[in-house]
Amino acid sequence: MTVENCLHFLKMAEMYGLSDCKRETKAFILDNFIPVARNDDFRNISCDLFCEFLSDDRLRSQSELDVFKIALSWLETSVSPTRQAPETIRRVLGLVRYGLMSAEQMECIYSNPLLLGEACREVLQVSQAPANTKQLITNFLLCVIFMMETSLPVCRAYLLI
Repeated sequence: MTVENCLHFLKMAEMYGLSDCKRETKAFILDNFIPVARNDDFRNISCDLFCEFLSDDRLRSQSELDVFKIALSWLETSVSPTRQAPETIRRVLGLVRYGLMSAEQMECIYSNPLLLGEACREVLQVSQAPANTKQLITNFLLCVIFMMETSLPVCRAYLLI
């Protein structure tokens, strides 16, 4: 399986009810999320499947900014008018973990024209709420401790409780 053909594997596994193949393919996609998401076929996945990937703690990326950019690309290259609906934008962008981004990365996000809409502003306001600060510090410390104690690669799950 490769980043170029994994979405076809997933489609076939779903079509023929191959649950083990489906589970393994989804795991592969989560491990290689950014390269898979850059394929043309990725923009045709359903909103439910895309949100399933975004909400999975096993999703791996170098930064959450990359995940944000993929979410924007998926929304903007839509073949379906429902992707531009405020509730879809809110649902997708609400799954990005903004608390894992640096101040510089957040500045990059605020400069995007899509974020001028009400749905996006709501998502960003909630993500920047002071109540999240204590949780973010706790998550960061747990991540540092985990990285010091193990040699496993880090994924988003280690940064979240």
